Amino acid sequence: MTKYLGLYVRIIRVDSYLFNGWLVWTECSIKMFSILVIFTIFSCSMAENNCNEYNVGLDVNNLNQVIPDSAFSASSQATYGYRAARGRLNTIYERSSDKKGGWMATNTDTNPWINVDLQADMEVAGVITQGRQCGNNWVTEFRVEYKKSDCSSYHTINETFIGNTDRNTEVRNNFPTLITARNIRIHPEKWYGNAASLRFEVIGCRE
Repeated sequence: MTKYLGLYVRIIRVDSYLFNGWLVWTECSIKMFSILVIFTIFSCSMAENNCNEYNVGLDVNNLNQVIPDSAFSASSQATYGYRAARGRLNTIYERSSDKKGGWMATNTDTNPWINVDLQADMEVAGVITQGRQCGNNWVTEFRVEYKKSDCSSYHTINETFIGNTDRNTEVRNNFPTLITARNIRIHPEKWYGNAASLRFEVIGCRE
């Protein structure tokens, strides 16, 4: 939910007249026009999200984890151990061939993506990302797409987000505005290492 600061200005009479076919404003009317413009710009810039943010349940450390492994999908996986469900924030390598420290695409995947189905439409404010815990692979730039339950196609957020510079630091990116989505899809555009790899969480928003 977005609220705007309301500003009210009492309108006063201002004078203008025609001079050789041109509309001329007096100094008073020019000042009043400037005030109205400034107030309008100020009120629009004060928009803020009136909600309580929370992690929706991807993080392995989240006790209220509600998103099942089956909700994750990806364009590709380097091996089964790097499957999409390993892309949860704070996933760690468990010294098992099928439990690596993050999702990783194949090194031949030129248009990689990872997707999560949030199980229902919800308000989303942004995402948190990490690199691969068990190796030097991380995404440095990415785009985000999303869709609602009743939509067949994805919408793209018109911004390129800056990602990670190491394996484990959490980097948060807020969206320009709140979105309503059931599916969130991250498209890595640039990455460090031989293949795109990441872990992530989705930031929800409750009133």
